[in-house]
Amino acid sequence: MSEVKLKSIDGVIYDGFLESFSHDCISLTNVKIQDGNSSYTVTNEVKFFKNTIIWFYILEQ
Repeated sequence: MSEVKLKSIDGVIYDGFLESFSHDCISLTNVKIQDGNSSYTVTNEVKFFKNTIIWFYILEQ
């Protein structure tokens, strides 16, 4: 499984594990969300759709 970091167009960083990927959607699990000084984790699958997220970088395990 690969760790993925995404950055939204409004600067929020999402750091999680890649569940699935297609041309218009990426799904992550165990997502740590960093929004300014706030940080929290979502353990369920989170889906991000095209045009809402700027790809930031991927870290291979």
